[in-house]
Amino acid sequence: MPFTSVSVLVCVTDEEDSLKRTVDDIMSLCTTTVPEKIVIVRSQGATEGCIRTAEACRDAYPQTVELLVQHRPGIGGSVRDAVDVITSSHIIGLSGDYPISLDNIPVMIENAKRRPEAIFKNSRHMRRHSFYGYGKIKMVFNICGQAFLRILFHSGLTDLTSPMQIAPADLYRKINWKESGFPFFLEMVLIPLRLGVPIYELPANSLPRREGKSKNSFLHTFAYLFTAV
Repeated sequence: MPFTSVSVLVCVTDEEDSLKRTVDDIMSLCTTTVPEKIVIVRSQGATEGCIRTAEACRDAYPQTVELLVQHRPGIGGSVRDAVDVITSSHIIGLSGDYPISLDNIPVMIENAKRRPEAIFKNSRHMRRHSFYGYGKIKMVFNICGQAFLRILFHSGLTDLTSPMQIAPADLYRKINWKESGFPFFLEMVLIPLRLGVPIYELPANSLPRREGKSKNSFLHTFAYLFTAV
């Protein structure tokens, strides 16, 4: 499928300031190719503040922002619910807590125009000193986990668990996804990798969470390994 347009899906639960910043930055960065939609998908247990912020974003950009309450379970379910309402040729997936710098979104889009069949994903490991506010133990586990995944899947990718990427929308519709929790982010890379989809990385910074509570605990992180195996 050729590149015709792009939509951005943003998954939220308790984010407020970071959600507003995410939407504002997308709109200010994407001046050449404006997203067809920014779909804010909130969990059924989203906080009142998160709901108000999502509504404020819709009111600020009524032609672009669309709100959706997820029905399928887990973060994987929220992504699939959003894909059901997106009609653009390509999708960028984001988390509402602003975990990764968004500066290269325009670069991702331009690359997708040239290689519409490929995935362009952000990597936090392409440059040194790109992790901010990241715990040392968590960093060691991340580095070891990435090495394990590269060996297991014979891949040269440096960051197989980063959730931010642009991909053809058809991929999301055709793949029989298994995971509903956070390991879904891993499936988003590993299954296309196994299918032979070209995947290219772009350097990005990992940013500290400024609000809300992380739902991706160490226990959940171990589940990534089971998904990979």
